[in-house]
Amino acid sequence: MEPALSAAALDMIGGVLGSHQKYNDAIPYFRRARDLYYEKRDIYPGSVVATSNNLALLLMKQGKYAEAIRVLEKAEPSANAPTFGAPKFKQVLYDRLAILSEKTGDKAAAERYRKKFNESLAR
Repeated sequence: MEPALSAAALDMIGGVLGSHQKYNDAIPYFRRARDLYYEKRDIYPGSVVATSNNLALLLMKQGKYAEAIRVLEKAEPSANAPTFGAPKFKQVLYDRLAILSEKTGDKAAAERYRKKFNESLAR
């Protein structure tokens, strides 16, 4: 099966589980979907960012802020790829990074991500 189809199915399962607050069950599905998309990140940069945003949200809900930051920082280059066509996903990524940085006490990073968030709104 095409990796993107498998990733989309895994992402959907993670979304359903997450919507029922079964975060521990949902997270592995989002991780696997993100990893499959990441293998083809040049083709699917928007999917890398969207799935990473989903994964980070569940990690945030569990208070795993540092891990959520790592997930989003790994996805950030995909948000800046020339083929990236999903500005809302980029805005969510930078907004979450700013919030997470504030929660972990990194005010400089929070400000840097707020600036990137505002720049993404202008594009």
